Amino acid sequence: MPNILDEYCKITDEYRNKYGHKTIVLMQCGSFFEVYSPGDQRDTDQLSVCENILGFRVTKKKEGHYMAGVNVCSYKRHEKKLLQNGYTIVYVEQVTNTSPAKREVTRIISPGCNLDSDNEEDDAILTSVLVESDGDDWYMYICISDTNRGDIFILEVEQTPGDSIHDLFVKIQDLMDTYRANEVLLNIISNKEIKLPNFGTTKLVHNKVISVSEAKNEILNHKNHKNLLENYFSKYHNIYEEIYDNLNLENTSKQDIGNMLLMLDFLKDHHPDFVKNLSRPKNISQFKNTELLTYNNAFKKLQVFSNEKDNMMRFINKTLTCSGKKKLFYLVRHPSCEIDVLNQRYDAVEFFVKNRNLLNDIKKHLRLNDLERLYRRFAIGRIDAYSDVPNIYDMNNRIITLLTIVLGYSDKPHWIPDENIFQKFQNYSSEIEAEFCIDSCRNGKGNVFNEGICPDLEELYNSYDKCFEYLENIQSDLCSLSGETVHLRNTDKDGYFFETTKKRANVLKEKIKSYVDGELVDNNGIANWGSKCPSFDSYLSKEDAKNLKFSSITSQVKITSDITRKKTEEIVYLKHKIDSLTNKLVNEKVVNWYEKYYDECLMIIIDSMAWMDVYYSYAMVAIEWNYVRPILVESENSGINAKGLRHPMIEQLLKDERTAYVPNDIILGSDDSYLLYGVNSVGKSSLLKSVALSVIMSQSGMFVPAKEYNITPYEKLIVRIGNSDNLFEAQSSFICEITEADKCVKHATNKTLVIADEFCASTERESATDIVTTMLQWLDQENASYIFATHLFELLETKYMIPSLKVVHLNIRELDNGELVFDRKLTSGPPENRDYGTKIASKIFKDPRFCKMLKRNSVKVKPSLKPKVSRYNPNLFVKECTICAYSPQNEMSLPLDTHHINMQCQANSDGFIDNFHKNSLSNLVVLCKPCHVKVHQGEIKINGWEERDTGTTLDYAYSNTSLISN
Repeated sequence: MPNILDEYCKITDEYRNKYGHKTIVLMQCGSFFEVYSPGDQRDTDQLSVCENILGFRVTKKKEGHYMAGVNVCSYKRHEKKLLQNGYTIVYVEQVTNTSPAKREVTRIISPGCNLDSDNEEDDAILTSVLVESDGDDWYMYICISDTNRGDIFILEVEQTPGDSIHDLFVKIQDLMDTYRANEVLLNIISNKEIKLPNFGTTKLVHNKVISVSEAKNEILNHKNHKNLLENYFSKYHNIYEEIYDNLNLENTSKQDIGNMLLMLDFLKDHHPDFVKNLSRPKNISQFKNTELLTYNNAFKKLQVFSNEKDNMMRFINKTLTCSGKKKLFYLVRHPSCEIDVLNQRYDAVEFFVKNRNLLNDIKKHLRLNDLERLYRRFAIGRIDAYSDVPNIYDMNNRIITLLTIVLGYSDKPHWIPDENIFQKFQNYSSEIEAEFCIDSCRNGKGNVFNEGICPDLEELYNSYDKCFEYLENIQSDLCSLSGETVHLRNTDKDGYFFETTKKRANVLKEKIKSYVDGELVDNNGIANWGSKCPSFDSYLSKEDAKNLKFSSITSQVKITSDITRKKTEEIVYLKHKIDSLTNKLVNEKVVNWYEKYYDECLMIIIDSMAWMDVYYSYAMVAIEWNYVRPILVESENSGINAKGLRHPMIEQLLKDERTAYVPNDIILGSDDSYLLYGVNSVGKSSLLKSVALSVIMSQSGMFVPAKEYNITPYEKLIVRIGNSDNLFEAQSSFICEITEADKCVKHATNKTLVIADEFCASTERESATDIVTTMLQWLDQENASYIFATHLFELLETKYMIPSLKVVHLNIRELDNGELVFDRKLTSGPPENRDYGTKIASKIFKDPRFCKMLKRNSVKVKPSLKPKVSRYNPNLFVKECTICAYSPQNEMSLPLDTHHINMQCQANSDGFIDNFHKNSLSNLVVLCKPCHVKVHQGEIKINGWEERDTGTTLDYAYSNTSLISN
């Protein structure tokens, strides 16, 4: 045992240095996988994992060390627990039956590197991130591997000059959540010391800092790339075409290729099968204006893919297959901006909505396993004939049935494969049926191939059957001899033997003695077992009968002999030969089928079934929840016009409540953006999220929860929701807010939608007002669409400075008895009552004396004047003099006036002065009485409103003085 312990400790140290401290070694010792602690230490990391995560019992061996273990037969469920907790597992297995046994590391699996055919719900997603700097600017390159399906994606991310390394860490966290990465390789090229972030405990992250010189010589070396690509993608290598061209990597950066090769090296170290028979890597571009880009972890904040129970995918995902679910998640992660693509998807959904009988056919027949995962095992030759072949056969028949039904419709959707592809698939299915005996595969016994396919295998089965038949005949002889039942049993330890009760064994012993003594044979020497049994030729010779051994096992007696031992050895040998040859032939055939059919046929069929499943899900949701088809509008500026817009999650959560979800109409675009007010819990955040979710859903090809919905697709969605501290560098919530708000400044265009909920709520009101005002002006100048929910009433005065800004609120009513009624309807203008926070608080506080004090203080600090609007234009707030900033303090104060810059007398009968109306905002200015008098007396000359880089400003001058600007 000390030798095993030393070997275990050596392997543990080696692989922990390689993969990190969350690495556990499982070493086979006989029929157990065991974990050891060095010396007399009990509380080691690995034993703690065994005890606390796996539930193993830790015991102390007589040699003085502690250990825990699990039977080799039941390790699989414990393996899943370790992977779910982010552990890398190193298997050290016995490769010889000698004493002492020789052990080797046979495989390494981790959360992002495993081939799990037992569980089709869990993915194994490995994400490789390469980070490098150019001066003070940092850039990153992303590659993703779905190891269960053999897919490799090179994600061409948007590179933003000016990004710090911590900006990239935020993006990496966003990507990890969006793509549901199980494991991350983070390689940073730098000669500086880098402080690495803590990405939490739910993801296994491997961090490594690589020097610039090492990166140039290895990771970014073009010559190395070529050789490695030809090795990893050998089936695409030929003398006629460069490997880059054949893999469609001719325009891919050396950083992206180097990053992918780092990931493939990592996979190969785990197991060569991970990089066997790979398909071409797929490029996913995020900056070609074909997909909606999201910022500030939008999907998580909108609860699209969050880990919470009530995320949007839980409600809108009605797919029936893993491939369909995967494609649905991909479409939602990558909403399209292309009108032609979206209309094509809407047409496909409408096809199912109109042909509802087809939905029943799909629900009946589209019961498919994860085809991509299955055919990945085809590619690497890991198919089990008894479990997989019948499954493949049945799924092929269901696919043929479905495609035949859909091809019968005149208006075929875009995702249906053409007839040539369909014919190839039928040929492939026929070849499987011609090669395999489906009944034998389904029953789990006998030759899996049809007669004549493999004569060598048939000969082995004949020999195997004869051995087994011989034992059965001996069993029959013993039954006849004793006149009672004798069973033929088999165990791994004892092989084949006969078994009966002690009473019957005693009878059998007497009969055998008589038979050996010649008392139970007829005149011709043929065995005659007595009046209870017929006479027949005996397979049990006297010599063999004489050598039968009887041994008691509890209430039963086991009967063995040299015959059973020899036949057991023959059967075991033949079974091994049969299994080995069957496995070899089966996997040779499936690899050949994969190479013959996958790229040209099966991949297209799988994709077709995934599209069918996605559109089935879209249609089912649209029908069940009364969604409408979006109408796409071509326009220079993005925007939406929705009537009766609803929140897809909240309306479903309310369906069993007495209160129904209140829909709202909203027009949003470069000329229509909103400042949204409302009492706490009235639904401001829900309205904001319903707008953002409707954009994601419509641009993913779904119908949306509304009565009518028109959209000009957006290219960017920026979300500023929620306040939290400690973003990697323990930043305050305010710093986090400003960091995220900076994305609005960088990415605001006429095709950007900004959703902000209580922006700058984490700082004092004066600074908050200044920052939000500047942000509103900036977004307006960039023609972006935006909706800001706020409690800052100081922002109301910015309304007349931003023509596109609309002030609205979600309405509530206060009854005579003080109860609040939540109408939740979007209403023009600010709310009448601004002390709604006090009203809500008074409903929650229980102490009557405290509530009375609160009411008294509320009255004391309440503004004496309600906000006034101009009688000439309701969008002009009469708050203070634009020139001297005078503001009335109470009802007794001198009121303000509205002055027409161009006199009203200049207007025609319709109220127009040249091309503008006399009461337009551009012709109005708020003045105090003294300033108004000075204007009419000529002491102040007002030239009009002027647009500057700092915003819209009044241009005026005092007579005989230089220009003064407010």
